[in-house]
Amino acid sequence: LDWELAFNGEPLCDLGYILNWFPADPQLNDMGLPSYDYFALPGMFSRAQVIGAWERGSGREARGIEVYEAAESAKTCAIVLRGIAAHEAGELDDERVAFWAQVLEIYRERTERLLAACPTTTRP
Repeated sequence: LDWELAFNGEPLCDLGYILNWFPADPQLNDMGLPSYDYFALPGMFSRAQVIGAWERGSGREARGIEVYEAAESAKTCAIVLRGIAAHEAGELDDERVAFWAQVLEIYRERTERLLAACPTTTRP
């Protein structure tokens, strides 16, 4: 389990963050990242299954999840951007971070799509 972004707050943020890693259509790999091909493998949960399991496990509704997913996508963009800046400034020498610059635009565009899909009024 990865607890690095855990915090005491709205549980829908956790679901929104998890959904950021699930492409809308695993067959199309709409994220554009090669590592997302494994979501098309047999046995992987779909987005709907993730939401359903979260609702059953938490006893809550995932109402307004679009807003939380967009917010968590924006947070991921900020983390990636900070990593890029730290790498370029020589604060990080991990070459894996050098790859982040290649995916920043993918994340930014996805965040914009998620924001555009948010309802104008959401009452979580």
